[in-house]
Amino acid sequence: MVNKVIQTTHDYEPVNKYIDEKARIKRTKSVWGYTRSLALFLIALGIFLILAAYAYHIFKKPHPLQQEEIDQQQSENINKEIINKNKQIKQTESDIKENPDNQEYKQRLEKLQKEKDDLEKKLKEQNKKIVDGEVIKYNQTTLQFETVERGGYIIHTRRTYPTTVDLLEQTGNYKETCYLSKENVVFEYEQGVALQMKNLNLLNLTVDQAKSYEKYCQRTK
Repeated sequence: MVNKVIQTTHDYEPVNKYIDEKARIKRTKSVWGYTRSLALFLIALGIFLILAAYAYHIFKKPHPLQQEEIDQQQSENINKEIINKNKQIKQTESDIKENPDNQEYKQRLEKLQKEKDDLEKKLKEQNKKIVDGEVIKYNQTTLQFETVERGGYIIHTRRTYPTTVDLLEQTGNYKETCYLSKENVVFEYEQGVALQMKNLNLLNLTVDQAKSYEKYCQRTK
């Protein structure tokens, strides 16, 4: 009896295609998931950086009081320069009187006068403010300070000029006061002691101790 061998051929291609398709879909979902996660991360990072930059801008931007102090300091620096120019001009004028034919002195005087005029123009611009769209020019009360530090305290001599011109031209028209300070706590020598006891306690000073620093005031009157 002859045995017959029957061979069966199986076609697995559809199955393989199905498996490959499933794998492709899975890979696509994974890539899309990663891409979406990365996109969300980048968006969140961008928002964070924008908020951080804005917060830094707010932090660095001078507050109104700080800006006022900065403007005042700039005005004082210009005032000092003008006063110095006035002294140089007077000295040069004196040199010219003694040497009327000296052209170098005359040229120096012209240069100093021009520099002074430029500084005064700069000061006028500094003293301008815009209120409701209108430029307001101020010939404001001007303060000048001299300070010295002793024992951890700062002694301030304050000269108050009615106008900027009084300071620039050194008219002598000013009021002079003195005060002691430490960490924004102030003791005014011209004020009544009873009104300042709280500040004295904050300064950790007795009345006599506070007054012992008064000798460092740079009063000229």
